[in-house]
Amino acid sequence: MSLTASLADHAEAHELQDQPELPSPNLEQLLTSSATIRHYVHLCPLNVWMAQGSYRCKTQGSHASYWVYAEYRDRRGASRYASFRFASAQQALDFVRFRLAAISLPGISSEQTHRRPLG
Repeated sequence: MSLTASLADHAEAHELQDQPELPSPNLEQLLTSSATIRHYVHLCPLNVWMAQGSYRCKTQGSHASYWVYAEYRDRRGASRYASFRFASAQQALDFVRFRLAAISLPGISSEQTHRRPLG
């Protein structure tokens, strides 16, 4: 990596850190549309939404579940998605508010996610 590229990356990261905090999404918003949260590690926006459904287990039958979906871009600019399943709406909401913004997402590119906004 060249010194110029390294300085540009550092300047972009500093600029992104100075952006205002996004408000925490609420349950109704996540179930009816989507919300944008900022990823703390990659310093880029994530488009997030939830869905309610059921999960079938061979040994214990069907269980109500909530899924959280996060959309972001990979290094080619293509949309990527990560999904997470929870037993309750409150667990899913807590995950979005307190954990999702700090976990590693496979193939995420903060540069491409900024260049091509989601949602």
